[in-house]
Amino acid sequence: MAKEKNIDTVSRGSSTFNTELDPVAIDLLNQKLGYKLKPAPIKVKGATIQVDGYDPDKNIICEVYCGIDEVKPGQVRKVITDAFKMIAFEKVSKKPCTKILLFVDETVMKRFQSKSWYSMAFKEFGIETEVVPISEKEIAALKATKERQGAHFK
Repeated sequence: MAKEKNIDTVSRGSSTFNTELDPVAIDLLNQKLGYKLKPAPIKVKGATIQVDGYDPDKNIICEVYCGIDEVKPGQVRKVITDAFKMIAFEKVSKKPCTKILLFVDETVMKRFQSKSWYSMAFKEFGIETEVVPISEKEIAALKATKERQGAHFK
């Protein structure tokens, strides 16, 4: 079972909680598929690529999106950027790798499996999508964070 984070100490209105859920989601994916992904900075051609999950032995790279419910345009861009990061890593390292976009909400994941141009691009570049279930407490905390963020823009 994944280690539970203290979700009660996260600053109000920030996306810090979403980021803190990344390792939880990675742990859940590791359990689900038997991987050994860990957050890592990867150095390639003088650049450093920070990824949410990497297994150098199996050459698997993973980026996490912990949003739930509605996906706004900026969030779509974030996922597309994460996908591009994995494509760039594969191209520059000159080694084929398993590239995974990991979600915690199946509805959100389906948005990235639609008939959009970026869903088509994900398929063309061999980017897989996976979803892992998070706890009800984590879902409630994500919803509360989303409400606080929305209040900042009213």
